[in-house]
Amino acid sequence: MRVLASSPAALEGYLNFNEALSHGLLSGKLRELISVVVAEANGCEYCLSAHTAIGKMVGWKEEDILASRKFNSGDPKIDAALRFSRNLVSRRGQVDQAEIGTANGWLQRRRNRRDHHECRAQHVHKLF
Repeated sequence: MRVLASSPAALEGYLNFNEALSHGLLSGKLRELISVVVAEANGCEYCLSAHTAIGKMVGWKEEDILASRKFNSGDPKIDAALRFSRNLVSRRGQVDQAEIGTANGWLQRRRNRRDHHECRAQHVHKLF
């Protein structure tokens, strides 16, 4: 982040990238926990501090963030997403097909659930 901050063009690109991700399948709360785990895997204290603070702003408590750093969030799906993210970083993108399949399955279920909710919302809107 410090390097990005020294280049206005790089920083703008990074911020635009993050804005695009905000429209994806992962909630802002989960994205922040992933950012905390990635910061820890990269050994970046600056990023860890920043994403811990942002995590609190999106609704996580300090104890939730600390538990998630140990993959003990209380939600097996969140823990799986955090482990996958950490493995992706620590193995420099070299994760096996089983891990990718698990992540894709989880994302597909989220996509289906989101599509179902959007479809229901459209039907309710048509009633009025």
